[in-house]
Amino acid sequence: MSPASILGMTAVVLSILFAWPQAWKSLRTADLAGISSVSTLLVFATSSTWFAYGLIVDDLALTVANAVTVVAVSVTLAALARRHRVGSRQVMSVVPPWLAVTVAAMAFTGVTGVGVVGIALAVSMVVPQAFRVFRHSRIEGVSTATYALLAAVGATWLAYGFVVGDPIIVMPNLFMTPLAAAIAIRTAASRRRIRPDAAVVHSPA
Repeated sequence: MSPASILGMTAVVLSILFAWPQAWKSLRTADLAGISSVSTLLVFATSSTWFAYGLIVDDLALTVANAVTVVAVSVTLAALARRHRVGSRQVMSVVPPWLAVTVAAMAFTGVTGVGVVGIALAVSMVVPQAFRVFRHSRIEGVSTATYALLAAVGATWLAYGFVVGDPIIVMPNLFMTPLAAAIAIRTAASRRRIRPDAAVVHSPA
């Protein structure tokens, strides 16, 4: 098995897994504090775009990984919507521009344009979440596991892109990987601070 095949399979497995801890957490808890609805919408748009790109260039690894991610992120979006955390303003700020730009890019530049849109989205998708976790103290709703896995996803796709010689895969992951790792570290540190406080509050007088 070639290095590209091994990396592709690893990237697919990690990509299938990464969004599910957040989806599960969103379903089982009412506390969604700290989750950025704009970032969640951008992850949905990003995965949908890379799904389309994978279909166009006949890349099974990209297609399968992003199809599963779209499903997982849809679960998180549904949970946010039920708790009125995603409104029409957020949806309109992301979905119509994304669709318009993607269709225009496809019409005028073909597959390269779709890849460029995917790069722009992948670069930007975790930025609102990064701002939120570093600016707010209540981030209990954010899944540390999801962003730790996302950092691993980015690193693996980065290596895969280098091996297959596709700069469109390489470029967004150069930016996304360290940001996702920073979010994971920040949320993990926040949980370590919360546990001692909780122990003090609940200890008997």
